[in-house]
Amino acid sequence: MPSALTAVCIVYKRLKVIVKLVVILVVLTTQYFRFSLPISQLMAKAIPVRGARFRKACF
Repeated sequence: MPSALTAVCIVYKRLKVIVKLVVILVVLTTQYFRFSLPISQLMAKAIPVRGARFRKACF
């Protein structure tokens, strides 16, 4: 049976891997949204919705 110290080391290694994956995911999604947000704003202005009442833009 593994000792308590071995179990702690295993959990620590797995947590390090999870933290790395989360950091990579955040970096990739941040870059994606920086690119996609201006495009979606342009598309929202270019494609009118039937029956929509437009107000002055907040941005």
